[in-house]
Amino acid sequence: MIAHGNVEFEWVGNILIYKLQGAFNEEGILRLVKERKKVSAQKDYQQWFRIIYMSDDALSSPEVIKMGAAMEQKSKSDGCVDSIYVIPNECLRRIRQHQEKAFGGESNYCDTIEQAIAVFSKRAEFILK
Repeated sequence: MIAHGNVEFEWVGNILIYKLQGAFNEEGILRLVKERKKVSAQKDYQQWFRIIYMSDDALSSPEVIKMGAAMEQKSKSDGCVDSIYVIPNECLRRIRQHQEKAFGGESNYCDTIEQAIAVFSKRAEFILK
């Protein structure tokens, strides 16, 4: 199958920001993980944070959310300390939270990328450069 969904990555210190757009399928999540590994290999951070920004058109099925959660757990072995989701669309945020609870998960959420950066910048593991 063809991978669906797009992601852009951006580093702010040791915070990796994922900017998601479009409808993700399983192949799209696998591609995202592969690209994230390339991007994180370019930096020499032993510990890093993740902000996942979901645009208004970033969608996925419950199965893909479950798969993404499993991939997030694996990234902890790659040094990811913590994650925050930024989903400006309240309806999409509630849908994601509902699906997440059905799988026994619970993520942290902020309203803006700037708020999420501020949360992580207070942590001892935060590196500005």
